[in-house]
Amino acid sequence: RLTSGICILATSKAGARRLTALLPDISKLYLARVCGRWAHSSLLGKCCDCEPVAKKPRTDSWFTVSEPLLLQKHKEGQPLTTVVDSSGKAATTKVLLLGASDESSLLMCQPVTGRTHQIRAHLQHLGHPIAGDPVYGDGQADAVEICLHAVAYTWKKDVGGLPGRHLLSTGCPKWWTEPWAVVQEAVESVGALGG
Repeated sequence: RLTSGICILATSKAGARRLTALLPDISKLYLARVCGRWAHSSLLGKCCDCEPVAKKPRTDSWFTVSEPLLLQKHKEGQPLTTVVDSSGKAATTKVLLLGASDESSLLMCQPVTGRTHQIRAHLQHLGHPIAGDPVYGDGQADAVEICLHAVAYTWKKDVGGLPGRHLLSTGCPKWWTEPWAVVQEAVESVGALGG
């Protein structure tokens, strides 16, 4: 798996069934560094090495991508890919701009639906592929890793005996250069959105 960060796994078949039943109530938040200056929102959150405009991310500044995604058949020797296609399944991703420079932008992404490679395909479609992505990315062969990190799982209410709260990833990815507190503040700001 190319994405770093939080991953929830079941340890038994019964646990897998229980986890599957809980997934509709759990929202996932991802941190992504994409190529180029984000062109789809004029509101900017807080990021240290980028140009901040607002002190904290504004929950009313989410950009919503609603484009159907089609999973392409896997061919031997070729990676599995998903493309925006009118014959695909409905897919929605919310995107919050945290910071931007001329070379890249830092985004918080929340997949509303759960399609294969959803964030990666939607961002590529918008002209901002995730830096270091070997399939949908910018073609930079020297990238250390894909710049996509599962930063938090959130839920608003008690879910399966767990109190309403959110979990933060304990570590930051290698490509992250700003203080980790910036991400924690952003998750606190947007965690109330839930699913």
